[in-house]
Amino acid sequence: MAGESDLTKVLDSIYFAPHGGSGWCDCLNLICELVRGDAARLLRIDKQTEQVVAELPSQNLAGKAGDSDFQNANNGALHGRFVADGLVVELKVQRAGEGDPFTPWDRSIIDELMPHIARALRQDGASRLLRDRHAAVSRPNQGALLLLNAQQEVVFVSTRAKDWLSQTSRMALRDNHLYLSGYKKQTEFLHLVRYCMDQRGSGMMALPEKTGAVRLLVSFEEDGIDGIFESNGLIAVFILAIESEDIDDEDAIARWLGLTERESRVATRIAQGDRPADIADALGVSLHTVRHHLKNIYRKTGTHSQSQLTAMVLNLPL
Repeated sequence: MAGESDLTKVLDSIYFAPHGGSGWCDCLNLICELVRGDAARLLRIDKQTEQVVAELPSQNLAGKAGDSDFQNANNGALHGRFVADGLVVELKVQRAGEGDPFTPWDRSIIDELMPHIARALRQDGASRLLRDRHAAVSRPNQGALLLLNAQQEVVFVSTRAKDWLSQTSRMALRDNHLYLSGYKKQTEFLHLVRYCMDQRGSGMMALPEKTGAVRLLVSFEEDGIDGIFESNGLIAVFILAIESEDIDDEDAIARWLGLTERESRVATRIAQGDRPADIADALGVSLHTVRHHLKNIYRKTGTHSQSQLTAMVLNLPL
């Protein structure tokens, strides 16, 4: 039977887990050693639906046996569960094959560890939220930027975004939430934010404005998110109040991004909010040609979408 020093080692690993790249896997492996288990899974559960929304296995799971070996084990499993402040966490420890059953002592240890695991997960979520925020706001020339968390609460507003919000009636910040005027635009914005969070992607929407074309570039931002934690990245909302003359130095864009003259022209128009079909008409080429240029631009710049390319162009020191 494991001693007090072994339990202390596991408790230390729980609180060190948020600070290391493999911290939680190492922690689960130590829990397995403590109760003589072969594999462990840490689960985050949706409180409303009771569905698993994120899962982290111990490294032992792949090294000793497959999922089916544990699913079919006859010696039972250890289950721990903790619910607090909307966070539902479960821990499952199993043995493969025909091993000895877990003891009441093993089960009491798991129950004792669960509040510590939940507390460490909340700390991990908070620290990851801060790291995500720092990574997003430390970019050069951040412009008019807002950051939203998974609950769509605004956690950061840049100075330029504050200035723009103070001068428009199209958007407003109330009770830490961003509101767009008009039911349709608000619904479109909320759907776009949810899509970007779910798909880890980006997208763009237009806003009617008397002074010119205004677009919202919505993009998922993350910094080493593992998928089990409360902090699952942030949503960056860039307010792009664009006039054509604001982004027209095609030669500079070509130099900075290593593009040909025609590619820089396409990149410039994409950043101005033009669709590929519009660009094809303006340049007198086929839509296939424009898409071919876009493919080359994505390859050269390391971007994967029109919104990512737009963000890159807008952040160039032109």
